Amino acid sequence: MDSVYLLGLIAAVLSGFLYVPQVYHMISRKSTRDVSYLFLFISVVVSILWLIYAAYEYSIPLLICDGIILILTVVMIGSKIYYENYYIAPVNNTNTV
Repeated sequence: MDSVYLLGLIAAVLSGFLYVPQVYHMISRKSTRDVSYLFLFISVVVSILWLIYAAYEYSIPLLICDGIILILTVVMIGSKIYYENYYIAPVNNTNTV
């Protein structure tokens, strides 16, 4: 394994995990208001196109990177649908007199 290929693998993994803080933020706060469906749709389309290209070129780093991004984007879409349509926030009943 040459150094350029290793550099590509490291960059792919780090790029793929760029979405992890956003996914964590969405799930921990149970809020997805700040993420648009347009962003998520474009992210899915771009990831699919990159995966097709990576498969055609036999590029493992690109497959890893965009595979991770696609999975995380699907998690974000699922979270957005759930929190906007099905999640019922707990009510604070702290009536102190």
